[in-house]
Amino acid sequence: GPNDDTWVALPYPKTMSIKDDNNNEKELSTLTMWKSLFINQHQNQHQNQNQNNSFKVISNIKQLLRVCSQPLPWKYAINIELENLGLKVKSDMMNRKLEQWKNHRQERMDQLDEVRNLLMSQQRTLEDELDKVMRTQDAMSGNAFSKNPFENNNINNNYNEVEDNDSFS
Repeated sequence: GPNDDTWVALPYPKTMSIKDDNNNEKELSTLTMWKSLFINQHQNQHQNQNQNNSFKVISNIKQLLRVCSQPLPWKYAINIELENLGLKVKSDMMNRKLEQWKNHRQERMDQLDEVRNLLMSQQRTLEDELDKVMRTQDAMSGNAFSKNPFENNNINNNYNEVEDNDSFS
C-alpha cells in the first residue's frame, strides 16, 4: 500500500564521474564518496563539541546531505564545499583570535612599560632624596655642631692648638 515503507537496494557502480576544481571529469570510487560523507561527518561531529555554532551548522547540513535525494556525485561535491567552508571559517576565526591576542598583548606591554617607567622615576626620585640626605649628613659631620666633637678635624685641631699654647697659665 501507499503507507508501506519499502526500500529497494540499488547497487551503485564501483566508480562515478565527477568534475574537479578545474572542471575536468575524473573517475572516483563510490566507496570514497560515501566514506567522505560519513567519516568526515563523524570527525567533524567530534570536533564540533568544542567549536562554535558555525561548525555545528556545517555538521547539521552534512547530516542532511547524507540522506537527501540528490545523486552521490552532487553530495560529494557539496560535501567538499562544506569542508572547505569549514576550514575557511576556522582559519578566519583563528586569525581573528590571533589579532585580538596581539592587540591585547600590545596593550598589556604598554601598561607594563608605563609601570616600569613609573617605578624608574620613583627610583630616581628616591635616589635623589637619599643623595640629599647623605650630603646633609656629610655636611653636618663636618661642622662644629656635630654630636661627637672628636669626629670633626677642625675641633680636634683647635683643641691641639689650645694645648700647645701655654698662654693660659
